[in-house]
Amino acid sequence: MDRLKVAVIQTRSTEDTDENLRRSAELCRAAAADGAKLITLPENVTWLRISATTNVGQQLDSPVIRFYADLAKELEVGILIGSLQEVSEESHRVYNTSILLGPDGQIAASYRKIHLFDIDIPGQVSFRESAHIRPGDEPVVAELFGWKLGLSICYDLRFPELYRALVAKGAEVLLIPAAFTLQTG
Repeated sequence: MDRLKVAVIQTRSTEDTDENLRRSAELCRAAAADGAKLITLPENVTWLRISATTNVGQQLDSPVIRFYADLAKELEVGILIGSLQEVSEESHRVYNTSILLGPDGQIAASYRKIHLFDIDIPGQVSFRESAHIRPGDEPVVAELFGWKLGLSICYDLRFPELYRALVAKGAEVLLIPAAFTLQTG
């Protein structure tokens, strides 16, 4: 099996989608110029906040996804959009979805985060991802460049049964884009 050079891009996403896209594309171009064939972006790469009352999700053919699809095709690389908000069947919740794009710009796979981050640390942080995010229910493995890639997102990391299922489905590499909180690391 051939080696696969992977670039892990970390950005500090904000509410400014255009700036988030510009910065992540700049970093993807630099990674591709350095020889990366698979470029991974962080969770919530395009927009960090989500409204509690409005579903701000996107369809899988949205302009943002087309932006990254065109970039993957231009650079002839695979790009993992770490995650973005995808429309769900509920008006008040979206899916937190990771999208793997092939070097042809086509969606190779999409994964909806299964394990949602709900936490209360008295005096420090209280967060209920489940109030805004609808959980997925399917482990996803996709093949790219001859490698079987298991997809997951952030808090999924704390649930080993998901990774056992991914390996059982043939995963050789595990992709885990994340945006952890300061208090929980």
